[in-house]
Amino acid sequence: MKTITVTELRSNIYNLLQEVLDTGVPLEINKGGQKLRIAPVAAIDKFANLIYRPNVING
Repeated sequence: MKTITVTELRSNIYNLLQEVLDTGVPLEINKGGQKLRIAPVAAIDKFANLIYRPNVING
């Protein structure tokens, strides 16, 4: 995980965000001793939690 300052983020935000999207590696920002993290969100599969019910008629 790459750690940068707010100043570095401000000057290069578009390239850094694209890097996070391309690699999937989170970016950590250090602001006055506190840390923030920018990470890509995994897509949610809407059908992953469905229960198979063979007796249900659709339509």
